[in-house]
Amino acid sequence: MAEIINFTTDQNCPWARRILNGQKYYQTWESKYRCEVLREYMRGFQWKYKKDFNSINYNPYTLNLFNSTLKIKLATFLFQKPSFIITPEPWDGSGWDLDLAMRSAAIKQDVLNTIVQNKNMNFAKHVKRAAKDSFSSFGMIEVGYAADWRNPQKEIPELKSWDDTDISEERDKVIKDDEVPINERFYIKRINPKRFRVALSEAIDLNDHEWCGYYDFVYTRELRNTKGIKWPKGYEGGSVAADFSSGILGDTFDRQNRPELFQGDSDGKLSKIWHIWDMVSKKRLLFLDQYFNQPLWETDIERLPFVDLRWDENDEGFYPVPPAFQWISQQDEINEAREQTRSYRRRFTRKFQYVKGMIDQLEVEKFASGPDGVLIEVKEKDAITPIQNPEQGQTTENALLLAKDDFNTVSGTSQEARGQSADRETATAARIVDARASIRESAEQLDFENFISLIGSEILATAKERLVDGLWVKYSAGAVQDTATLLQANAPVYKWIKSQDLSDGYDETIMVDVENKTPQAMAAANQAFSQFLTYVHNFPEISLDPDLIREAAFRCNYRNEKIIQKMQKTALMMMAQQALANKNSNGLAVQQDQGQNANNIAAQQIQNMNPDNPQKQDQKQLEQIM
Repeated sequence: MAEIINFTTDQNCPWARRILNGQKYYQTWESKYRCEVLREYMRGFQWKYKKDFNSINYNPYTLNLFNSTLKIKLATFLFQKPSFIITPEPWDGSGWDLDLAMRSAAIKQDVLNTIVQNKNMNFAKHVKRAAKDSFSSFGMIEVGYAADWRNPQKEIPELKSWDDTDISEERDKVIKDDEVPINERFYIKRINPKRFRVALSEAIDLNDHEWCGYYDFVYTRELRNTKGIKWPKGYEGGSVAADFSSGILGDTFDRQNRPELFQGDSDGKLSKIWHIWDMVSKKRLLFLDQYFNQPLWETDIERLPFVDLRWDENDEGFYPVPPAFQWISQQDEINEAREQTRSYRRRFTRKFQYVKGMIDQLEVEKFASGPDGVLIEVKEKDAITPIQNPEQGQTTENALLLAKDDFNTVSGTSQEARGQSADRETATAARIVDARASIRESAEQLDFENFISLIGSEILATAKERLVDGLWVKYSAGAVQDTATLLQANAPVYKWIKSQDLSDGYDETIMVDVENKTPQAMAAANQAFSQFLTYVHNFPEISLDPDLIREAAFRCNYRNEKIIQKMQKTALMMMAQQALANKNSNGLAVQQDQGQNANNIAAQQIQNMNPDNPQKQDQKQLEQIM
């Protein structure tokens, strides 16, 4: 029997020591930047760590700007239906052909969009989850291609113990195990940043680390019966179970420490596993927790399949500075100011005083319990006067306003984005603030678009390497080389694409850009398209050459190759029609000039022949000639 490694104490196992150091590295960073507190603030639990309000019978006032700011940010970045545009860049040498390169890019673009727009892939959902993680820690996306247990879209296999709970784990077998369909074998998966670890290193980029990986939880019975898994004999440690009272998973433990959690539902037993990418040996490893001396499964790799989203990188190390870490002080100030106003309103009530002997007791009772607008008889003017409560003061109100302004400044959110008007500022100052906020939002959009582009690049690279069975792809007009096919009206064109069709020598200099479907992106795309149309209209000669019209389009930041090609063909057709019209017009004018000259010569000849009555003779001769 293989030796069971004690994860917390054994220092002789290399991977146990590496992961232990990675755990300590992560915990130090998480504690320093209060990542768990930031997650709680996002959910609205912002008084949890305040000692003044620990009573369960009182809920202090919470104005959750964390959540509203996050929604504003995501509304600026995210999309519903992503669409990628791929353009090639030339390399040094005379063998590079622009037309072939554009056709190659069009094919790759169609393949990438076919993969990403598959509804079962849930591309937008995983990207949104990673984007939300990036504000409290960092976002992480894994890109892969698999038909087995690695693919999150794979259905759970049916085991013999599903209907017969008396079967032990050792005797359990798989009855039915469906593979992932071809179209769903590509996947992206959001990795929970709480579970992601890197090597103890000062390297900032993920590719520079010796190893990285994350842990996950799977059902023990399914893992043991998965094809290719080398389950250690006699292994009982490293299992966890779901804590259904709190809805979360407990820490690592074994059956002996917490036996009560394994009573009842025998299928509820889970195993904690580690997915490790070793960049030194170029292998992907799968370990059981507390058992690191032998992997359950391993395979060769060439590169990391991860794409990270970090807004503010640290000077040292992979883990970044979470943007929401800068929001805590302003959020606490806003909540405290609101709570102080709330307490003031609840604590003070209206009180009155009256002069003794200047009002009868019956009138006093009428004043205290009578309806609104009741008349009270008094013996002296101002016998009943209200007692003024102490003023709350301007300090609390100013603190609230300043805290809101500070929060908007730190988070880079304009008042217009929150649906507020800058009524406390001049129009010029408001425009300046809005312009600065727009610049910052544009920079954030560029960072996020780069994140999406890297995901698209990784998916395309994975398709080139792993697309063995092929994929049905809907062609765009730019990728079809058959002219007869292009002339088919309203007929979609499909083709079976394999990895050989993608590895055509134009894969090293591919740029990927994503079409965002946000209102800001649509406005920018509209402006780019309008400018491109203006160039073509004012300078029709650029449509005579593919290089010229593409250069004009790229200068406008318009990169839809399919429309560029159609625009070139349309411009050429219009120029041909104009040339034909000019030719016909010139021919008619020549004919008219020749006829007029002939008439003039004939009239002159007639006049010479009849000098006595030239007009009459001219008219007669012309009628005969005509």
